[in-house]
Amino acid sequence: MSSTLSDRFIDLGNALPSSILILMATCIISSVAYYFIAALLAVSPPTSGLGVVLLGRVHDAKLNWHIHVIRSFLETAFWVGVIGFAYFGSTDEAGESNSMVDRKLIEAVLWGTMSGVGVVLLGDVCTRCLDDTLEVRFKVNVSA
Repeated sequence: MSSTLSDRFIDLGNALPSSILILMATCIISSVAYYFIAALLAVSPPTSGLGVVLLGRVHDAKLNWHIHVIRSFLETAFWVGVIGFAYFGSTDEAGESNSMVDRKLIEAVLWGTMSGVGVVLLGDVCTRCLDDTLEVRFKVNVSA
């Protein structure tokens, strides 16, 4: 039985739709993978700077959301959007899978983790450029 994308998001039989539970579980798994990649990058000397930036988003989450609200929102929205689209927007060419972990879930975790790493690093570069521009051009101290 084929279902549309909107049919997957609307499940009136449960208190919490199964699609939301799947999205939450996929985000949690992707978060663990993100942290694992960040920790691996932090221990290697050539990539330690990247790892420190990625780990900083986790360890200093409250401060990041307080100082850079828009950046944090955009990073999170992009990350969840990629995970949701990778899982719910992809089609399974082989049909319905009976396995416990289907291919779409693995793809969503991989896409979400890699997009999370990429958007955090891009957001950090853009934020540093904007902070430097504000400090030089408008003599505004943006450091906390």
